[in-house]
Amino acid sequence: MLALKSRNLARLSALVHPRKGLRFSPYHSVNLDRRGDLVFKGRQVESLLSSKKRYHWGDDDGSGDPIRLTYSAYHRRFVYDHDYLRAPDVTYNSAHLTSGNLINNIRESYPTAIVVEYHFPGFEEKYGGMDWNSVWLVFEKAGREWYLVGIAHGEWTI
Repeated sequence: MLALKSRNLARLSALVHPRKGLRFSPYHSVNLDRRGDLVFKGRQVESLLSSKKRYHWGDDDGSGDPIRLTYSAYHRRFVYDHDYLRAPDVTYNSAHLTSGNLINNIRESYPTAIVVEYHFPGFEEKYGGMDWNSVWLVFEKAGREWYLVGIAHGEWTI
């Protein structure tokens, strides 16, 4: 989480699974299809921040419009859009703290993983928790070490 907050992709790339790479899911409904969520190998992750290339990260849950952003813009919107180091709820391999119109399939998509959720139950009382926000870090083992294989984002969308 420190590497994500500081946008230190060199540090992050060292944590990426050596075979599977790192999957970026803009929402907690992970898309494992070949043309689904984008997956980058460790060396690719290291250079993402400086790239001006606009990737198709998926489709916006609210509008259905394509999410076409540079990694830097994607990071601000779907990776570290809140200060997750200050999240009031952090769970480890726990039931999902959120619900919405998307099915959360993180556990089904990564059945042998460790899943850590950083969760904000809401920001403004007037929304009664409908403005929740989470990010999930997903780790799988390779040999004796655990590596990052997924980063998923979630929020209430209408």
